[in-house]
Amino acid sequence: MAIQPQRLQRGDHRPEELLARIVKLERALGLVGSGTGDLLAANNLSDVADQQTAVDNVTAVAAATNEHVLTKDTATGNAVFKAATGSGIGDGDYGDITVSGSGTVLTIDADVVTYDKMQDTSGTDVVLGRSTAGAGTVEEITCTSTGRNIIAAASNQAAIDGISQVAAATNEHVLTKDTATGNAVYKATSVPTHTHVTADIDSVATDVILGRVTAGTGVAEELTPAQVKTQLGISAFAETVLDDTTAVAARTTLGVTEPSNEQDVIWFEDMHGASSNLNGYSQALSGAGTQINQGWMWVTTGTKALGVENLETGTTSTGMAVMHTWNNLLLFGNGASFIYEVRCGLETASTVTEEYRVDVGFGNGLSTMSPTDCCLFRYDRLNDGANWRCVVMEDGSETETDSGVAVTFGFNTMQILRIEVAEDGLDVAFYIDGSLVHTESGVNIPSNNDKMGLGMGILKSAGTTEIDFGIDWTLFEAHYSTARSAP
Repeated sequence: MAIQPQRLQRGDHRPEELLARIVKLERALGLVGSGTGDLLAANNLSDVADQQTAVDNVTAVAAATNEHVLTKDTATGNAVFKAATGSGIGDGDYGDITVSGSGTVLTIDADVVTYDKMQDTSGTDVVLGRSTAGAGTVEEITCTSTGRNIIAAASNQAAIDGISQVAAATNEHVLTKDTATGNAVYKATSVPTHTHVTADIDSVATDVILGRVTAGTGVAEELTPAQVKTQLGISAFAETVLDDTTAVAARTTLGVTEPSNEQDVIWFEDMHGASSNLNGYSQALSGAGTQINQGWMWVTTGTKALGVENLETGTTSTGMAVMHTWNNLLLFGNGASFIYEVRCGLETASTVTEEYRVDVGFGNGLSTMSPTDCCLFRYDRLNDGANWRCVVMEDGSETETDSGVAVTFGFNTMQILRIEVAEDGLDVAFYIDGSLVHTESGVNIPSNNDKMGLGMGILKSAGTTEIDFGIDWTLFEAHYSTARSAP
């Protein structure tokens, strides 16, 4: 059957006219007949109110799952509703956006969002950041022109200069609060009279005095003790007196002696006698040729000695010569401070082939050079090297410290060894030629149960060549805080 084209004319757009034409077309196609039913009637299209209803009826959308889409089923070829499998956009780089995950993932490319594409700020004078505590959404933070100048400053100094407007200030004026306006303004400094206290002065280092040694007027300088002494014209002798920490020490420095009494005992021995027995000491000798005799070889223009006792080791490898008081002379920590000082010299250094040891100070057992309680200087090259050692020992337990000062040798040189013991017996100071070399506190210092005496000695341990040990003078002082006879 030939189908005649149905031409729509202008104005043929009323629903009833369109439906009439569709029915006519249906019958021409043989879509009306037994078993198939009328297409329009079957799909409720003959009397629909609008196009959307017609589409809904034809697609049977009412029975479909929400958000499913109408698509061709692979198995049947029919149109069916199914879940969407993609956005419809293929994977790939679209310039500013990259699509992946079969169209499910859209990623903005790096460095493609320009300032123009960003959200506009709410106003001027803001920067983006976050002032609210914790992580979160970017916020607008107020930033005035002053704030921007600080951010733009090339250095801390530039930032400070910009805030304080120092460029417009007068030199040497200071920034202060103006009384009238309450604003910070630059003004000339005005220091009120008598308002500064010592704490307001700039901090200084330890052991300095403020003054000035640089020529001309100027800023005060920190002067060292040496510079102060130079400015005051203090001599070396006066310095020694000033350095003394006690009246007793000052009297000793000044050469002032007081008559001994039960509270202050001073015993100075200048070795004028021909043997130790004539100079207030006992002697102990061991080995052939050992003796203690006048040491004329030590009286030289170099030593300026005035009488010297010479301790000689003799001609045996174990020769010993000792000058000593009796062992039970004193106790530390017994209400008195003590000083023992000896000026002495050694002929030659100890060697591997001519080995010897020297002790000088407080101790028991000095007569045999085997003390168990002592506080003394020792020279023992074999065990300790070339320096004087500072030794304290109680009941055979010894603490020995290097003085850092080498022993000197020869008939033209002598050294002064000094030991000071505090009244409580807990501190011992060792001096060589007037310089403090060591202070011992507490450990292994003899207690007030350990009786000791004074003395010095030399003991050979190798070789048979005689070694000379010269004693120019000795000084012993005992100073009680109260008289010994006081109740």
